[in-house]
Amino acid sequence: MCSPDHGSRDLAMEPLISPRVRVEDVVVAQRQTRTFESLLARSLQTESEQKVEQVAKKAEVVQQLILEQLNRFQQQQETLAAKTTEYLQQQYENQVELNTKQAALSAQLEEQQKALVQQYQLMR
Repeated sequence: MCSPDHGSRDLAMEPLISPRVRVEDVVVAQRQTRTFESLLARSLQTESEQKVEQVAKKAEVVQQLILEQLNRFQQQQETLAAKTTEYLQQQYENQVELNTKQAALSAQLEEQQKALVQQYQLMR
């Protein structure tokens, strides 16, 4: 059945055409093929589900780490805001104190100037 111009194609078909092949053998081979295909499909499905589960777990871990980092960052920002508020309040109080001292010095200098003017006028 092997013709020179068809080569291996005829060889591959020969077992199917051969009178030695029984219908039962073909049915068994088909059943085994379907079983293998089914097992392979289940195996691939299970593997895919496992990979999806692994990715989901990794995503959950990453999400948790990001949440922790954001919480730490928020705490740092709140601490910085509190320290900044405290610093600015202290600066304001220092400025008020300096303004009060400057006003007192100005008043004192004005009084001294008036006293000097009076002394000068008395000396004339």
